[in-house]
Amino acid sequence: MPAAESSRLSVTLPVEDWLSLMGVMDNEISTAVEDGDPENIVPVANRVRKAAAASAYETETRQLPHDRLTSAELPATDWRYAVLALADWADIGDGMTPGVDPDGSQERELMAAITTQLPDGTMDAD
Repeated sequence: MPAAESSRLSVTLPVEDWLSLMGVMDNEISTAVEDGDPENIVPVANRVRKAAAASAYETETRQLPHDRLTSAELPATDWRYAVLALADWADIGDGMTPGVDPDGSQERELMAAITTQLPDGTMDAD
């Protein structure tokens, strides 16, 4: 197993970005459950969502200020999954009618914010 796979990697983002990542993971979980979760992604998406929530909330009901920077640690494989999920939802946004984020730019900006903090090679497939 490569060293990046066994170690936990820290990413620092504004709370607003953690909330966006939570939303993407909610979508991933919902879609997977509807499809019977054939790829067994619910546990991974749930770990990413929980890490994002822990970084966005002071308590279960008290959200931190949107501009506050907080960090989360996850295994490299979970970060890779999160970035690939963001890419999928950005592509979905490209085909949507005008709305909140019709071109997927929010997801792409979040992808860039995460990947720039990961060591080289983290996004390489096994």
